[in-house]
Amino acid sequence: MRFKRTLILGFFILSVIAVWDMTTIGVHDFLDMAESDFVRIEGQRNRVPAQGPDYEEHRQLEPLAGVRQVTIEGLTGQLDIVRSETEQVTVEYSVQVWGDGGRQQLAEAAAALAQELAAGWVREGDSVRLAVKQPANLPAGVRAMRVAVRLAVPDGTRLAAALTGDARVEGISGALNLRLGAGNVTVRRAQGPVNVDSNFGDVRLEQLSGPVHVQLRGGNVTAWDIAGSVSGRVDMGRLELDGISGDVDFTVDKGSTRMEDVRGHVKLIGDFGDARIDRVDGDVTVELSFGSLRVRGVRRAVDVSVHFGDLELVLEGEGGWTVQASAQLGSLETTLPLRREGNERSARLSGVIGDGAYPVRVEVHLGSGRLSHR
Repeated sequence: MRFKRTLILGFFILSVIAVWDMTTIGVHDFLDMAESDFVRIEGQRNRVPAQGPDYEEHRQLEPLAGVRQVTIEGLTGQLDIVRSETEQVTVEYSVQVWGDGGRQQLAEAAAALAQELAAGWVREGDSVRLAVKQPANLPAGVRAMRVAVRLAVPDGTRLAAALTGDARVEGISGALNLRLGAGNVTVRRAQGPVNVDSNFGDVRLEQLSGPVHVQLRGGNVTAWDIAGSVSGRVDMGRLELDGISGDVDFTVDKGSTRMEDVRGHVKLIGDFGDARIDRVDGDVTVELSFGSLRVRGVRRAVDVSVHFGDLELVLEGEGGWTVQASAQLGSLETTLPLRREGNERSARLSGVIGDGAYPVRVEVHLGSGRLSHR
């Protein structure tokens, strides 16, 4: 029986070492390989040459007034949304063609494609829907086609768009809901709630006023100067936040996280990767399964745990904390005046710093932890 228990314990330790080795040296390599495969697969479906189109035809729809909500469906291509200089909703779009023939041949091919491509308004009261129907097949001599739509909306217009391709939004005021099959998203200088749901691509959010929610299966989320809360989930990729005035509530399943200058509370759940958090005015709650966690510049309550990996916590300011820290199978180091119990392989730290106003809980299941103050 003793031999059997020894074998089980040995197998467990070897398994943990193998997983930890993946977390320390393999996270970014794994993400790069997965991203490369996804791009290769999606690229076969939506490939557009890097150079400019060989032929381009511009069109526009009749402007509409009295619109409070705009919905876009069926677009595969590029979407630009800007603020309208008038009280009308306007749409311009272009058909871009890449081919192997001469200009006349490409013009004829583009005209044939334009006959199959249908874009038009469907209106119900103060709501309109922009329906885009695109050809399923390309004619001979045409290697690629893209539809680029430019939509201008007045302040206060609600927007919802479903597309495969890139979306760029700037200067609008109103609720925004984007759903992408694949593609990059950039939203700048917008006011109102923003919701982005994408399978794969990069999401960049800059200088927004309002709550932000992002669901991303694969890719990177970057957000800075956000006057509101930020929440969501990244299944595989990278999350970078800087200058958030509200609360942060995010899950990063596999990948890395960087957060700086958050004036609200922070809640982060991670499965595989590393996280770096610095300068948070509110409470901090982090649960990380595999990887390394560094939390610095915390002034209030803290509840952080790492199942397998390393953890560093740096408290800041003149506040007071009541500290409870433990390492079930690992080590704990500290420069704080805390009481130490246990042994080198299973340590516990506890004590009160200052007035003890804020609770601090630190837990490391297997790995090392370090607590300090600056």
